[in-house]
Amino acid sequence: MKTKIFTFLVVLIGGLFMSTSAFAQPTVVKAQKDVTAKDGSTVTYSVTGNGTFHWKLSGGSNNNTVTSSATNSVNITWDKADPAAVYNLDVYLVDATGCYSELYRFAITINSVVLSITDPTTTPTDCAWLGTGAISGNTVSANDKILYDLSVDGAGAQNPVTVTYSVSLNATVDTPNRTKDVTFTALAGKLEVDIDKFFVNTTGSDEDFTITLLSAKDKDGNDLSINATSKTAKLKIHSTPTITLP
Repeated sequence: MKTKIFTFLVVLIGGLFMSTSAFAQPTVVKAQKDVTAKDGSTVTYSVTGNGTFHWKLSGGSNNNTVTSSATNSVNITWDKADPAAVYNLDVYLVDATGCYSELYRFAITINSVVLSITDPTTTPTDCAWLGTGAISGNTVSANDKILYDLSVDGAGAQNPVTVTYSVSLNATVDTPNRTKDVTFTALAGKLEVDIDKFFVNTTGSDEDFTITLLSAKDKDGNDLSINATSKTAKLKIHSTPTITLP
């Protein structure tokens, strides 16, 4: 396995790591915050308090230590981090009297998620929007929605995942782009596509609309990757039937 490399951008304000108390450094974690980070990104981790702060990072295939004096934040540029590994970033402070705080931790999962949409073997079908603000009762799913299967390859995303997608017919694209929150269980979730006024078809024959995944973010705002070969699905819309008055 290749050695994992981290680049740390640490702001140091005076002095090196010092012990100013006869007491042992804290080892029991008082509180933990679970977050994610995307490989290749630079993230600032910060806490509040008054004193000299000390930071330590460990985890993955390579333990790393980062220390910072008299600053409550540290920047980490994740470079070739282990996918789905959990890194523990611990911090404590020593105040002006030489007393130690308890230990606090960021548990950081490296985001390696790649999102895909499954185009069913049989293209979902539904009736066209009637254009009057209402839909007839002959839709194929409850609440006038079509459900598409989404899956993730990898790990690290924290629910919910906000998915941005577009709906298009030939060169016409639905704007603005639509967003939906998807909750994943066992690396799979459902994208609900609303059957609304964009799905108008008065041609007299079926039309194939395309659902395209554009982007996605996890709950921490990290960008998720989209599988370039599995980012579109189809939806067949029947034409609106008409009545001719005499």
